[in-house]
Amino acid sequence: MHKANPSFVLRNWIAQDAIEAAEKQDYSRVRLVLDLLQDPYYYPEDRPKGEGEEGEGEGKGGMEELTKRYRGMTPAWAAELVCTCSS
Repeated sequence: MHKANPSFVLRNWIAQDAIEAAEKQDYSRVRLVLDLLQDPYYYPEDRPKGEGEEGEGEGKGGMEELTKRYRGMTPAWAAELVCTCSS
């Protein structure tokens, strides 16, 4: 069952975080973002008890925390993030 609002929306700061990790050869955040984009209406609290979210690179607990952070509020440091478009 899908809820009316997505639990995950790709934001510039999330993409930047994944890009910076990938530049250091850590692709776990890129994989996590791709996983979250597969079903943005998925809510972890709807998951049956005992089923966790999996990830690589930062360990299971680290990926769960990162997933919560990506689904949460924009961090203060991201207010200064500027995206430009070259055309």
